Amino acid sequence: MELTNCSFYDNSTNWWAGGISALDDATISNCIFWGNKGRRREGEDAQIDFYGDVTRITNTLVEGWTGRWGGEGNFDANPKWVDARNGNLRLRKNSPCIDAGTDDAVTEPFDLDGNPRILGQRVDIGTYENLCADVADLTASVVEDEHEGHVGDGDGVCETGEDCRILATVTVNANTLPEGSTVRVELRPETQDECCAIGNCGPDIRCPEVRNARVGSDGTGIAVFRDCPAGRLAICVEGCAESLCLEVDCPD
Repeated sequence: MELTNCSFYDNSTNWWAGGISALDDATISNCIFWGNKGRRREGEDAQIDFYGDVTRITNTLVEGWTGRWGGEGNFDANPKWVDARNGNLRLRKNSPCIDAGTDDAVTEPFDLDGNPRILGQRVDIGTYENLCADVADLTASVVEDEHEGHVGDGDGVCETGEDCRILATVTVNANTLPEGSTVRVELRPETQDECCAIGNCGPDIRCPEVRNARVGSDGTGIAVFRDCPAGRLAICVEGCAESLCLEVDCPD
């Protein structure tokens, strides 16, 4: 069995380790095992267990790592995912998994977002590459909406009483993020009521709202938020902290 650039989180079992229990030989590289649960097991034992003759594990984050399985580049640290509780296992800008993998193990050219698998000095550990260092700029504008039946005077300017939308434009390093890459942009209202105002309300709905900006041939991409609830909002490149975050105001 071979695993490369995988993330295992919040899995549980009534037997053995909750992350992975391998009966055969195993080779694991550039993976994350965090927050898994095994019956009567804690720390590393709740994350991984191997019963084959040969186990190779390298450049992998394991909660409670003790080193007893050997290998190089393995460690224990909070992976600092964007929002693990809601299934978002992308890396934040300050994650220890960034540039911590081994390029020799990479078998696929792209991650699950369709972005280049190796960005920066080395491949990241886990399912997704962090691209904060490859986004050069973020701008945003509030304009009158254009959908059929919208309330407005048609001049394109967002004014009080009109239906408005937000256009967030990202500029990337075209040498590392080619055309077709995806940058995730999030809208952060200040209160839960404002989340409800943009349709993000209820126990199964999350806030902030996230839209994809698909990079074009000119090295830019636009994320469109079709609702602009009144008040001050934050527009941010997901996981990149305040360095790629700005505020916009939507009129009443």
